[in-house]
Amino acid sequence: MTTPPAGIFDELTNIYTLIVKPDLSFKILVNLVVLRSGNLLYDFEPPINPPKEIDDPTDKKPSDWVDLSKYDFFFFDLVVIFLTHNKKINDQNSRYEC
Repeated sequence: MTTPPAGIFDELTNIYTLIVKPDLSFKILVNLVVLRSGNLLYDFEPPINPPKEIDDPTDKKPSDWVDLSKYDFFFFDLVVIFLTHNKKINDQNSRYEC
C-alpha cells in the first residue's frame, strides 16, 4: 500500500475491518471509522492485478530464432512425416495399388 493507515495502539480492543467491493475499491475501518479508502489497482505498489506482460527492454531474439507460426510448424511436421513414412509397398497380392 502506498500510504498505509496508522494503527490505534491503546489499552482498548479495536475492530479492524477491510471492505473490498467488486469494482476493486476498498475501505479500511477501525472501530467503524473509515481510515483509508481507495482502489486495489492504483493505491498498491505493486498493484494487486499487475499488467499481463512486463516489458523487458534488454531482451532480444536469439540468432537461431525461427519466425514461423504454429500452423507452419504443424504443416512442416506433416510433410516430414509423409516423406519419411511414405514407402512403396511391393505386395503382389494386394488389391490396392500404392
